[in-house]
Amino acid sequence: MRSALLSLVATAAATAPHAVPAAAAVTAPPAAPPPARAPWTHDWASVAGMLWGDWGHPYISDANFTASDLAFVGRSLAIVSLEKCLGLGNVSSTEQAFVAIAAALKAANPAVRVLFYYSAGADITPCYAASANFTANASWWLRDDAGVPYVMSAQQPWYYHDPTVPEAVAWWSQVPLSLPDAAFERGLVDGVFADGIIFGAPFANTTADRNVALEAAYAAMGNATSSALNAASPPPSYRRQVIGNGIALYGYPPDHGVSSLPYLDGVCFEHFASFELIGANGSLVPALMAELIGLVQIAAVAEQTVLIKSWPGPVVTPITSLGPSWPGGTQPRDRAGLGEAAAAMMNGSLAMFLLVVEPNVWLSYSWWYDVLDGYFPCPDQPQRCSAPVGWYPQWQLPLGAPTGPATRLGPGVGSGWVYTRSFASATVTVDLVDPWGTAGAHASALRGAVIEWL
Repeated sequence: MRSALLSLVATAAATAPHAVPAAAAVTAPPAAPPPARAPWTHDWASVAGMLWGDWGHPYISDANFTASDLAFVGRSLAIVSLEKCLGLGNVSSTEQAFVAIAAALKAANPAVRVLFYYSAGADITPCYAASANFTANASWWLRDDAGVPYVMSAQQPWYYHDPTVPEAVAWWSQVPLSLPDAAFERGLVDGVFADGIIFGAPFANTTADRNVALEAAYAAMGNATSSALNAASPPPSYRRQVIGNGIALYGYPPDHGVSSLPYLDGVCFEHFASFELIGANGSLVPALMAELIGLVQIAAVAEQTVLIKSWPGPVVTPITSLGPSWPGGTQPRDRAGLGEAAAAMMNGSLAMFLLVVEPNVWLSYSWWYDVLDGYFPCPDQPQRCSAPVGWYPQWQLPLGAPTGPATRLGPGVGSGWVYTRSFASATVTVDLVDPWGTAGAHASALRGAVIEWL
């Protein structure tokens, strides 16, 4: 998750408005009944019907992001998560911008499901009107074992929500129901994208037992929010979702967050074939990718709404103003070039998604989290967005249901990490060592992926 790209540090706030005692020992909350399973699903007609996206933009509309662009996004994506700090060039809070953009998306496509992005970990204080209530209640801030408040970083001194404080959980779970202009009652809120609710690193200066208890408490907070969303009127014809971000391979928690799944409606795999899965030489680490495939399958079988965030090639840090880098900084440095690269890399990224796709598994593909980073084409001005001029024609091709799960071919085929899967109208073969055909040092790899459209 994005927060895990930053170091979790425990540091005292420069000035604390209230004196608070040292943190008490934390125990896991009682296990609440998990939500009824009703994941959001798609059909098998084509990849075009399997798309989701998580994005923001500084403006509700501007010269680079027009009303017609927004309508295209609404028609193209079945699920949209609207990011933090959205539209602050026009309005004073993310909440106000969310209402305006969600209404426009649903005007373009009444069937689109819109998620309210809300961090379960660090409170993104400058961006949300609701944060004033949080910062005024020091007892809601998560603290280390010495009572020092956690903050996101020295540059972003935003406090973390304490999921073991009932009042803090009750407040957090009600924020999506309390958006301005009766947004919830108007059907503009279909759920919450809960970033950091499955955290990727233990909190510093805190015992191992307490970290385990905090993991359980965050999951319970997601469960409480899901219950609140689905108990409120008007009742939808589908289950409102709390999607947790996310499951990754950082090594913490030991099960990568799988134990949180019973208390969430869905989960995001934000680092699919990227970041910690990319080796020093730029190739995908196949054993790690195979492990991640297994985790996606676990989540899919658990009837989660599974959101896959896929990327154009072997992306790693550093993150630039246009998104992540390729190893050695070899990615293009302008939006038109990034759009061409996204088209060139699509086959490998799509092939790996097709290995794991199920009716409840969805695909996102972009360079980063601004809507300009690949969520709509701009053939009139290729320099204003990072998507290919011709969009992605393979998304429109007939796919059909799979004939079975992905299988690994025997030794001696490519690198030995070759997977294949067949669909009614396509067959996928991909070597996990070199899915994009970019890792020239691996002579045994198949060099890229093959998708045969029948």
